Amino acid sequence: MVCAPSVSAKEHSATLACMNNLADALGGLGKKDEGEKLHPQSVDISTRVLGKEHPRTLEFMASLATFLLENQGKKEEATQLREEVKQIRLARKTAAANTQPAVR
Repeated sequence: MVCAPSVSAKEHSATLACMNNLADALGGLGKKDEGEKLHPQSVDISTRVLGKEHPRTLEFMASLATFLLENQGKKEEATQLREEVKQIRLARKTAAANTQPAVR
């Protein structure tokens, strides 16, 4: 029997999604500094638990980039983060295409 490794409640993907959503909600309520503290936490934990190339981690990174741009006016930082997400997604797509059998 193969069992999934246990993760703490703080590291569970649903908890991370809630952290991400809460950060966005805080930004919408004008509590931008609080939101800016939460977003990187969800990215950091997701990166550690799921890996940097995991779709959920990329989703959190993209969300952080949007938050930084829209709520904090940090265009340069947001642009760099979005470019990083774009490059990782492109690399994943290319790798997946290269592992597909040729159709004849």
